[in-house]
Amino acid sequence: MTVKKRDVLKILEECKDPEVGESIVDLGMIDEIEIKNGEVLVKLLPTSLMCPMLGVIMGMVKEKLMSMEGVNKVEVELVKDKMWTPDRMSERLKKKFGVE
Repeated sequence: MTVKKRDVLKILEECKDPEVGESIVDLGMIDEIEIKNGEVLVKLLPTSLMCPMLGVIMGMVKEKLMSMEGVNKVEVELVKDKMWTPDRMSERLKKKFGVE
């Protein structure tokens, strides 16, 4: 089975930030996804590099993706050369949190 980006995003919607209780996809924390021969690289843009839950979130991402058919390796990389901003959130979350 060929792993597709939309399927990766769909399963990552199940990964919730433990502090906020919202999907890391809706929060805009997924910066990039690369898929090659069953190997998935997820570039994660944390809301803060000081977030105490980063290890938990990275572990969740890896666990969820490894459960997908066709995935044989998962790498989660933190993006450190740019900042997360609230404008990365889904429209639903922007409305929920009052972000204009």
